[in-house]
Amino acid sequence: MSRTAFTDIVTLMVVGPLPLIALWSAIVSHRMVAKLESVWVRSKFVNENKGVMKGLGIAGKIMLCGSVCAILICPKSFVRDGSVLQEEVDAVPKEWKMTVYPPFIASGIWTVALFICGVFVW
Repeated sequence: MSRTAFTDIVTLMVVGPLPLIALWSAIVSHRMVAKLESVWVRSKFVNENKGVMKGLGIAGKIMLCGSVCAILICPKSFVRDGSVLQEEVDAVPKEWKMTVYPPFIASGIWTVALFICGVFVW
């Protein structure tokens, strides 16, 4: 197999899932952001983000949902600096977390794969 064919195959494998991951993130964010906002009533970080992201439409929902996902993945650092309250982190049901995590973790994995391909393949 030539270098060009290898590069084309890797490019297709890395870039191909991008529209699906973006669509998946948009659908999950659109469905979950109202539920998540109902839990994060007193947290300074989420309320400030909500105010900024409100006028951005679906892109704002994706960014807000991604911020909440980051809080749920690593809550101690946000609780320690007072950005969120531990009670609100604990109030998010496990099934909501299992709905929100996968598209954003897939986005992170895709970003790492894109970086690795940029360094080693292209």
